[in-house]
Amino acid sequence: MVSIGTTLPEVMVSATSALEGHGEIAYGNAVGSVICNAALIAAVTIAVRPGRVDPKTLKTPVIFFFSAAGVYAAVAYTTGSFSRRVGVLLLGVFAAYMLATVRQIRRAASAPAEGEAAAGGPSLRRDLGLLAAIHEKAKCVVQMTLTTYDEALCRKLEPHVSATRERVEALKRLR
Repeated sequence: MVSIGTTLPEVMVSATSALEGHGEIAYGNAVGSVICNAALIAAVTIAVRPGRVDPKTLKTPVIFFFSAAGVYAAVAYTTGSFSRRVGVLLLGVFAAYMLATVRQIRRAASAPAEGEAAAGGPSLRRDLGLLAAIHEKAKCVVQMTLTTYDEALCRKLEPHVSATRERVEALKRLR
């Protein structure tokens, strides 16, 4: 979901280029963005903080990534041009990806993480240590939502997050 926000400037550049009759800039921007995201950004992240990968969380994005890339490459190399129909097809792939992602998030949110209490306390405590380590190297800003002080209502509204009192304690410690 974050990628939509970070990609909007690229969408504007590509759309403006296409509207002004410079589709080649739009296509180059799309391909360059994929290469930059897949190689540069991933490489820097991995070099700075190597870690384990959960193959289950990567399955959906990887399937859609290769599907979209396959359609793009197949059309580019077989026809040498992109039609409105191809654009609609790729938008359909994107819409299907978003739908699959939302469904995956909802399924994951319906059950607490393995070994974690429903209130989510262990993950909040773990994150505090990580945030402190980040803050030692660079300024770290933390924002937290306090939906209600009524713990029973909080558990109903946000069943898989830290209790309000735990969030308040975390904010006090981070101060």
